[in-house]
Amino acid sequence: MPEDRKPPPAGEQSSLLDKPKRASLYAERPSPSKPSAAPVKPSRIPRSDTIIWRKNIDPSSGQISTQVEKYDAQRLLWCFSSWKSQVWSLRALGASVLEGMTVIMIGTAYAAVAAIFCFVYLLKPVEKTNSLQDTMDALETFLDLTVTGVMLLLGQFVSQTLSRWWDIRKNGIGNLWGAINDLSMWASAWWPKEGGSQQAARALVLRYGLLAMDLLFRQGRGEDGPAYMAELVAKGLLEPHEAAVLAPLPSKSQVVISWLTLFWTRVFQDDGLDCALPPWPDPTRFQLVMGKCAEARGAIGLTLAYTDTQLPFAYVHLLASVTHLTLLVNALFSGCTLGRTLHDSQDIKLEGGYDVFILLVFVKLMRIIFMPLLLVGLLHLGVRMENPLERKANNFPGVAYLEYMGAECEAFAKANRAVSTEHGWWANCVTREEDMDAVLEGGESRTESPRDSRVNLAGFGDHREGEGP
Repeated sequence: MPEDRKPPPAGEQSSLLDKPKRASLYAERPSPSKPSAAPVKPSRIPRSDTIIWRKNIDPSSGQISTQVEKYDAQRLLWCFSSWKSQVWSLRALGASVLEGMTVIMIGTAYAAVAAIFCFVYLLKPVEKTNSLQDTMDALETFLDLTVTGVMLLLGQFVSQTLSRWWDIRKNGIGNLWGAINDLSMWASAWWPKEGGSQQAARALVLRYGLLAMDLLFRQGRGEDGPAYMAELVAKGLLEPHEAAVLAPLPSKSQVVISWLTLFWTRVFQDDGLDCALPPWPDPTRFQLVMGKCAEARGAIGLTLAYTDTQLPFAYVHLLASVTHLTLLVNALFSGCTLGRTLHDSQDIKLEGGYDVFILLVFVKLMRIIFMPLLLVGLLHLGVRMENPLERKANNFPGVAYLEYMGAECEAFAKANRAVSTEHGWWANCVTREEDMDAVLEGGESRTESPRDSRVNLAGFGDHREGEGP
């Protein structure tokens, strides 16, 4: 390993896009003088770790952030079994609903309100009367009904945002990924040769595909301005003259798909390109390619429709207002009941013992702590899932997706170059030249080989002598 390259820290994977990819796009076969790099594979979760992290670098600020790439769900269920599972590390808590300390700060504020009411009750205790008990019972009933209603509303809110999140991944990013893979697969089959225009055509299809995916994530994060084009040029995903044209245009990822569509159109029109493809023997190839280009553009449009269109403001504002009002009433009620429990501690110990007193205090404290964590956590979770393209710890790892997609597309070309009928590939499907000459001259075709006999006899069921077909 060269001295200027250091291995990534444990638990983090280095990105192929951290350095220019121009060499991997155009020189698809490594130089014989240098050892070939190991193929890129999806990261596997080590047995000692629960979470695999992907490191990201913000080009505008230079700040390094991490995203969850994969996690072991089964080990996550047993998070209390081992402190080495990383579930309770600061980085893991930053990827949970506690991200940004929002839930903790709101919970602390309502706990402070409950503490104030508790101390007020201790300083000025209220005499026990039937009316006071009836008031506290009515307040508790109202609070329980309110919490139930808020839970139903927040559950529906999280379900809606989770549905949007999955639709972006499946029908947005997933369809774009599949369309680029299909175009690269066809390019590797129709331009199988190394060097020259065929290799350049394959590299162009792959480069535009990776560029479209990269720009989609950048637009979702608001990082698609002219200042970011130089970074794409340095990575080898964009040429300088392309960057000059692309910089002032909106929806840059869809513009790249239009370039890709124009390139394929000229390829099938035989418009002076060395890599032009004739429509024969399959005249439907043009329709197939155009369909995939339209599918890629539609996937980008769907993703941007979700990221640019938020849920109605009045709906989210109502959820937030009702949630905070419920938590305020919960803090008032819990603080007063906790103060009364502490004030009447001697009577409680005499009636039920010390254990009953400790249990009552514990239940009151859990209500003060758990209720904000649950309600604000659900509200925070729904808001965080509205745009999964941002640089947040729990959002889609865009760098990993680009790496995987590039490795898949390059694998198509490498696998197709390895196919050779002269070395036994598809031996039973190849018609040799001398056999074809014999058929054209009216002679007998070549004698069926034992291998052909075995293949022909297999797969026709259990046909026994003397029985009909």
